[in-house]
Amino acid sequence: MWSLYHNEKDNYKKVLILEKIAELQTYISPYYDGSRYVMEKSITANQNETEKNSTMPAL
Repeated sequence: MWSLYHNEKDNYKKVLILEKIAELQTYISPYYDGSRYVMEKSITANQNETEKNSTMPAL
């Protein structure tokens, strides 16, 4: 949507696009935060698993 905003020449249409972006932000923000939380937990779990495996003796 930002590309539409930057490419638009008509100031009135730019305002309409900004209004839509602001409206969508309220819906997108919680999903973004939730996704970030899940990814951070996944990274932490992977790091813990890697550390656990590296301390195991090799056969």
